Amino acid sequence: MQNKIPNVVALYRKDFTITYAIQAVVIALVFSGGVFYADPAIAPVVLAVALPVALVGLVVFAVRYNTVISTLRDGVTVKGIVEGFDHHVTKEKDDWNRVKSKRYSYYVNVRYVVNGETYKKQIRMPNSGSVYNIHDKQEVELMYKESSPQKVLIKNVYFSRF
Repeated sequence: MQNKIPNVVALYRKDFTITYAIQAVVIALVFSGGVFYADPAIAPVVLAVALPVALVGLVVFAVRYNTVISTLRDGVTVKGIVEGFDHHVTKEKDDWNRVKSKRYSYYVNVRYVVNGETYKKQIRMPNSGSVYNIHDKQEVELMYKESSPQKVLIKNVYFSRF
């Protein structure tokens, strides 16, 4: 059975580049619309900044979306070995030095071989490895384009339901 290619909403949740690009477009356009509504006199100045930001976000989104979708649709699958996980905790503190919030970043380190050449890659994931059934020293399926074997995607992340 062929895996179903994820839609934009699923990619928004799983790919940080797509997430940040969409956020840049939306924030720039909403901000410029809000300024235009609040004070039309300064709207041209704000538009001069907001439209290029939105355009750059749109270009980044289009390139990344095309890359991910073409890799998932036409890419080559290779087996890789998980060589460990890294996670970073970023704590935001309030004025009284109490922890207000924590943000977690999860990374998986993989090693794989393409055409006799060994690659090692650290890949940022949207959640911990256990969410995607990825464990240390386990074999995982990676996908890459033939033109760029150093850029891989973890198949479990993009084709999982989370």
